[in-house]
Amino acid sequence: MSQSRVSHANSTLLPPSRSFAYALRLMLTGLALATGLIALWLGSVVIAVLPSRDPQHVGMWTAIAVAALAYATLSLACVARGARPAWLPAALAVGSLAALAFGGYAITSMVRAADDSARFEGYLLVMGVVLAAHGACALAYAALVIGTPRRLLS
Repeated sequence: MSQSRVSHANSTLLPPSRSFAYALRLMLTGLALATGLIALWLGSVVIAVLPSRDPQHVGMWTAIAVAALAYATLSLACVARGARPAWLPAALAVGSLAALAFGGYAITSMVRAADDSARFEGYLLVMGVVLAAHGACALAYAALVIGTPRRLLS
């Protein structure tokens, strides 16, 4: 095996740089704040709008708002604490898979609704995009935190 192949193979095994970890941490923080704002907005809609206009969906939207706020909080906790305690990045990874699934479903549903001239809800598309991006970024950050020494994340 030539020396260039060996050095190239070894360079791909190096841990991510601090600048990459910093950029990912900033993106995750921004997306967690966006998710938190969505949760607060949903909470205000549940309190002020849904009781008079759509009372049968108050419970569903309350659960979604609480879950989004919990996910945003979990993301910010993982950014602040890293891999300590050990369950934190694992919980973030599980929550991220759920956020990706919900976000992907919301995006797909609204794109199909727009194509079929069905009831298109723009807020669901925005929520879906934010949650899918948040889920992808948080999943990458959880993998980074689990697989990288703490000194590189600081």
